[in-house]
This record gives sequence, structure tokens and C-alpha cells, in this order.
Amino acid sequence: MPKKSKLPQEIVDLWPEVFDGIEVIAVPVEYISHFQVHLEDGRTYEIGVEKMKDDQILSDSVEEVLGEFFEEFDEEIVDIEFQLNADKVIEDARGITSKITSNK
Repeated sequence: MPKKSKLPQEIVDLWPEVFDGIEVIAVPVEYISHFQVHLEDGRTYEIGVEKMKDDQILSDSVEEVLGEFFEEFDEEIVDIEFQLNADKVIEDARGITSKITSNK
């Protein structure tokens, strides 16, 4: 069973009516700006997802690269931190909300 966690408080504070109480199980890559992956031996990898996209790497390729990385280091990972692209999350949530409310 995947571990559930709350959104970071700085994200909740941006739009509390929507983000408060959300439990995160998985986050689409398109909403992540970067990861910090901490390994048992003290190494930390910074993976810039937005940078990959800026470099014209296709979304499927980004997911493939990340999948290979996490598979390779799976047994050594002690913690993963990620930074959400809050502007993208809010933009998409408002767009979906607008579509839903305009269809009534």
C-alpha cells in the first residue's frame, strides 16, 4: 500500500479551500519541478524535472528516465523530497473547476 502524505503547508496556503485535507498517494510528473533523493551513504541527487522539460525531453521520456533512476537506487533510497509546481496545479485545478461549473 503506498504511503499517504499531506501536501506541503506552503501549497495548502495558496488555495486552502481546495488543497486542505488532500492526501497525496501519487503525483503526476507534470506537476513536479524537482526531486531531491537521499541515499543511505549520504549522497543526495537533485533531479530537475522542469529542466528536463525545458530541454525538450518529452514527458514519456522524463517518466522513463525517472523510473530507471528509482529502480537502480531503490534499495539505497532513504528519503525523497519533491517540489511541486504550484502554479501548474492551481492553473489546472481552476480550469477543471471552471469547466465543471459552466456545465451546470
